Amino acid sequence: MKQIVLATFLSLALISLGAISASAKTKVTPKKGTNSSIICSYDAYNCSNFKTRSEAMKVFNQCGGVKKDIHKLDADKDGIACESLK
Repeated sequence: MKQIVLATFLSLALISLGAISASAKTKVTPKKGTNSSIICSYDAYNCSNFKTRSEAMKVFNQCGGVKKDIHKLDADKDGIACESLK
C-alpha cells in the first residue's frame, strides 16, 4: 500500500513540475523531445502508455533494453518492445 501511495505522489509531483504529462485516463508518458524525463528507476510504463512501438522502443532502450527491462515492455525478451503496437 505504501508503494502505491508513494508512486502516486511521485507521479503527481512530476506532473506538476512538467516532467511528465498525464492523459485523460491518467496514463504516464514521457515528455516528448527529452530523454531526461524518462523514468527508469521503477516500473512506470506499460505498452498502453505509448501510441507507437517507436515511442516504446525509445523508453525501452533508454532504460537498459533486454538486460534491464524494468517496465516489462518486452514480454518475450527478443529486444522488441510492445510488439502489439505498430
